[in-house]
Amino acid sequence: MTADPLAALAFRDLAERYAFACDRRDADAFAGVFTSDGILEAPRGRFSGHSELRGVIPMMEKLYLKTFHAVLSQQIEIAEGGALGETYSIARHYFEKGDGNPHCYEMTIRYRDSFRREGSAWLFSARVLAVEATHTFAVQFPA
Repeated sequence: MTADPLAALAFRDLAERYAFACDRRDADAFAGVFTSDGILEAPRGRFSGHSELRGVIPMMEKLYLKTFHAVLSQQIEIAEGGALGETYSIARHYFEKGDGNPHCYEMTIRYRDSFRREGSAWLFSARVLAVEATHTFAVQFPA
């Protein structure tokens, strides 16, 4: 783990900005947490560069009513030329089944992260999403 508390905050903030960009459906903010040549590898594909990364949000909008991503814990090691780490998350994806009732597809996730500095900011150079477990269940939205 990084001994630099300011760097630790920067990595945590980056992971949270990724989560908020997903949930707010903000394609520019989502792409903006990655380097210009950044890569996301996920069950639905491999997305490389800002143009492809921006396309992740419209894809999610077609599949889900809304999402809710929670960043749980993170371990980072700063190395020459960048940093490596893991981020644990829970991701909830809300959708309507054929009967019109809302359900949640929940994923327990481990991201294998690579980071690189661009200017004064740390950004993801790569995120590999590994699904540890899933669960689907009925939900109710407040009136």
